This record gives sequence, structure tokens and C-alpha cells, in this order.
Amino acid sequence: MGDIRKFGVMDKREYQATKRAEILANPTSPQEKSQEIKEMILGVPLFEKLNSRLKTKSPTIEQFRTQLIEVTGDRENGSKEAEKIRKIYIDAISHIKEGANQGDYFPSGEYMDMQNPQTTSENTLIFRSGKTNFVSNKDDTNIDILISILQNLKSKKK
Repeated sequence: MGDIRKFGVMDKREYQATKRAEILANPTSPQEKSQEIKEMILGVPLFEKLNSRLKTKSPTIEQFRTQLIEVTGDRENGSKEAEKIRKIYIDAISHIKEGANQGDYFPSGEYMDMQNPQTTSENTLIFRSGKTNFVSNKDDTNIDILISILQNLKSKKK
């Protein structure tokens, strides 16, 4: 319940949905929903600070570790927990759509119109399932991210 309140989806004093929750449940436009999701995710101070520093939506582990240590000032835990926090960060940031209706957002920082996908190379990893879309370079890190997405989809199905 505390996390739901932190994201501004439920009132802090009562068990009542906030305006944000109402917009997310019944948006008047895709842009309105995208804006609420963006504000909700970037309302997490760590994510907001990392997002403003990182130049990509899918930073390498080295880039992420460096920024995490700088933002938190905690070299030991930042180094030890960087991979786990990076996966959570990338998953959260992947839900932010910059400019709705341009296509779907992918962690590589690209947009793709899934109705007319661009030609891709054999080094491109593409996954689409319902509302979940993932396109990125085919490398170990992004394969691990895709595995994490699939595990989350599987756990939600149960």
C-alpha cells in the first residue's frame, strides 16, 4: 500500500483513488496517460536523477554503475547492487513514451511503428506481446532484459 501511495495512485490518508489513478484507468487521450506514467516514474527521486544524467534509455552496466555511485554517493552498495537496480530502472523507464502516437518506445531509445516496422538487421532483437514491445540490439544485456520481461509476464499470468 505504501508503494501505491508513493506513486500517487492512492490517497495518503484514505483508501481512495487519486486523480492520477482515474486518469490512468480512463485517460482521455494516449498523451494524457503517457504523461501520467512519466510523472509517476520520474517521481521516484533516484529514477529522476538517473534519467537526467543518462543519455540513453538502455545504459550499459558500466554507465549505469558510474551514475548510480555518483547520484547516491555510496560506492560499495552502488557497485554491488548496480545490475539489479539497472534492470528495474530500464523496465520502469521503458514505460515512458516520449511523444505519444509516434510509435512504441523501446529501451534502445528508438521508436518503431509496429504497424509498419522498419527493416532490421540480424543483430536486432524484437519482441512483441500484447502491449509489451521491446526492440534493441541483440546482446547479452538486452537478452537478459527480455528474459526479465518474459518472467514478469509469466508471473502476472498466474
